[in-house]
Amino acid sequence: MIKKLRLVSIAVPELDAALEFFRDALGLQVDSNIEDPHHALKRVHLKVGETALALLQPIEDESPVGRFLQERGSALYHLGFEVEDIELTMRTLLARGAELLDREPREVPGGRIAFVRPRGDRGVLVELWEPNPEGTEAQPDFASRPPVPELPPGSDENGGRPHAR
Repeated sequence: MIKKLRLVSIAVPELDAALEFFRDALGLQVDSNIEDPHHALKRVHLKVGETALALLQPIEDESPVGRFLQERGSALYHLGFEVEDIELTMRTLLARGAELLDREPREVPGGRIAFVRPRGDRGVLVELWEPNPEGTEAQPDFASRPPVPELPPGSDENGGRPHAR
């Protein structure tokens, strides 16, 4: 089902303070630093082997990451896993009681993604990513991937960010 962990996202109130630790103290290399107005956040990706560490700073308090920070403070926000067969993984998760935000995988540069609703004790948004077959398209850079899904109308629990019941 799961091949590897590709992305860990942490919501932070201030990127500069977070970079003092992750870049300066730990010595992690910055891979990208972008402002993402669509998701109302600034995002820095750091390389950790084959995994990216994304630091997310909201630029609007009412954005999903902004509301998350108001509720929980700086914390783990999102995990991205590479899977071999996204449809099989989605069916398996549904059979095991997980709730998906996506009924069908979404096409993104380099593959397809789907999100698992962050319910239950974990409270962490989970992304499933199936890469395109080798040779069909280059692997995406993490900066081009969406950090948070757009929640469908009616699922806007807890200010746009579902959490443990």
